[in-house]
Amino acid sequence: MRAMSQAWTFIATASQRIRLGQSGTLQNGHGEGGTCRQGERWTNSQFKGRDPMKSCARLAFAGCLTAAAGAAHADEAEFLRSFEGNFAGKGTVKVTTDAPTMNVSCRFDSDATSSSLSLDGTCRGLVVVTRAISADLKSTGTKYTGTYVGSRTGPAQLSGRRSGNAINLGIRWAKEVNGDRTAQMTVEKSGEDGMRLTVIDVDPKTGERVMTSRIDLRRT
Repeated sequence: MRAMSQAWTFIATASQRIRLGQSGTLQNGHGEGGTCRQGERWTNSQFKGRDPMKSCARLAFAGCLTAAAGAAHADEAEFLRSFEGNFAGKGTVKVTTDAPTMNVSCRFDSDATSSSLSLDGTCRGLVVVTRAISADLKSTGTKYTGTYVGSRTGPAQLSGRRSGNAINLGIRWAKEVNGDRTAQMTVEKSGEDGMRLTVIDVDPKTGERVMTSRIDLRRT
């Protein structure tokens, strides 16, 4: 939303400059010259065979796209860096969709940059004494790709997009888990100092979606 607001502000300002110009000659597209944007003069020879108004509008639109892209990147960087720090919490884990639910306590170190997020942690329970869990993500705009480690089948591939405060990822397991190789993971920002990690898979017997992991963490 912030990126869109900044983009519309930019194009509105640029459009106003196009209509008025700094020499007052752009209103009907005629005259000896004018100004598309502050500091950029045009003359009739520069727009030979073209409508100056349309040419300036194209410049304004291109500038709008550039401004929007820059603002979007800044928003994504700010979002990622909000995950930086050490986290601890509790949750539940199911080894398979029909297995008993186990309570676990977890600790994570989160390392974030303007374009990446690395989660490295361990979870302890009564049955699964200790299991290492990690996720390494890289972003291109709101698109994310990476690797998840925590399954018994080996490292899994991640890909997805951010929506609001959540990064929604598709999981591609190294081998079949619960009858296939796909599942969904969500890395969600919860308040100023919270993070929630969830994994949802489909029960091969019933076809129902089952939450196989949910871990709620707080910054320590």
